[in-house]
Formats: sequence, structure tokens, C-alpha cells
Amino acid sequence: MNKLFKILLSVYIAVFATGSAMAQTNSLNPQIVCVGYIGAYQVDYLENAGAGTTGSTYVWSIPTPGFLGSITTNQGPGASENRIIIDWGATPAGTYQIQILESTAVCLGVPVFLSVQLLDPVAGTDVQTACNTYTWIDGITYNASTNTPTFTIVGGSSTGCDSIVTLDLTINNFVTGTDVQTACNTYTWIDGITYNASTNTPTFTIVGGSSTGCDSIVTLDLTINNFVTGTDVQTA
Repeated sequence: MNKLFKILLSVYIAVFATGSAMAQTNSLNPQIVCVGYIGAYQVDYLENAGAGTTGSTYVWSIPTPGFLGSITTNQGPGASENRIIIDWGATPAGTYQIQILESTAVCLGVPVFLSVQLLDPVAGTDVQTACNTYTWIDGITYNASTNTPTFTIVGGSSTGCDSIVTLDLTINNFVTGTDVQTACNTYTWIDGITYNASTNTPTFTIVGGSSTGCDSIVTLDLTINNFVTGTDVQTA
């Protein structure tokens, strides 16, 4: 029992992800990770070439209510019991306890715990107003108002968890109108052109000219009345 008591005083629980260095979590308790995290957990990793204490067995559990993930055991060297992988899956945000119980053939140890805090993704809304079309961070071009698209920025929040952004988009379309004019002989319009005949086809775009700040497209409806000539014949 003395050896087990010593283990309980000096136990190191290591948490690591693929490709990263093993870190002793006795200096980081609770471990803070994101909902859906998958990680490996190991105890006594400095003993027996990483396989734990010779003659010891390790039983892992998560006694905290609400755990909805899975535990894969025997992940240490030679399928040793001192290392597991936990897929936290759909477990909701909160603080959970990982329990490790080390035993020998003659002695049952006292449980050791590691606290793990699961954080939710951070949600936010991107409010945008545009004329006619808008291309968002998802690469899609929208041509109508919408508030349903979402986009996940992996690790984009200040906590290191994902940031889920919802687009709240208002699309204002360009405004059309008709400029009705009547003139004698000629008429010079806003496009700088002088017309000498009736017409209803010219258009001109006033950039940002509508009340929404979008373009205003004006069509000219012009009637030209020419001067009238005549001869006054007199006999005296």
C-alpha cells in the first residue's frame, strides 16, 4: 500500500493530441478543451517504457453525469491499460471528472481524478447590407436577403474552440425610374447627349443615387416638339 500511496501523491496524468508533445496536467487541472474533443489520457507514462507500473491494472471511468462519449481502453505500449482515448462526442459543455483506479493483485488503490472542462463553440452574427449581390466568407454569392447561412471558423474563437457565424444579410436592389420630358426642337439630358427627336430608350445610372444607397437607373421618356413653319400669303 505504501507504493500505491506514493503513486497517488505523485501521479502524472498526461494529455496529448496527435503530433503534439505530451504535457503533465498536474500543472493544468482542469484540462480545458472544446465540445467534441478527442484526446489521449495516460498515467504512469514514465514507468516501464511508458506501459505503466509493472503488476498494476488501471480502470478508467467518467462518473460525472452527462457523459455521452466513448472510452477506448488498452491504448498504451503493448496494449497496456495505463493509456486510453476519450472521444467526448456529444457530451454537453460542463466540467467532468476522469477517474483512474490503479490496483495490484494484493491492493486496491484510491481513485485519482482529472477534471476536464468542455467549452461550447462561440456563436455570432455577421450583419451585412449590400446592393444586388453579396459574396460571403462561405464563397457563396447571395442575391436575396437571408438570415439562415452559417459558417464554422475552426478554432476561431478566443477560447480556441470553433466560432459559428450566422449571416444576417439585407439585399437592396437598384432602383429604376422614368424621367418624362417634353422639349422644343432639342433636349440635353443628364447623360450629356443632346436629343433632337422623341425617344424612350436612353438610360443613365446614378451611382448610389437611391434612398438605400444603391444605384438608381433612370430611363428618358422624351417628346420633342419641333417648331412649326408656315407661309402667310397676303394679297392687297
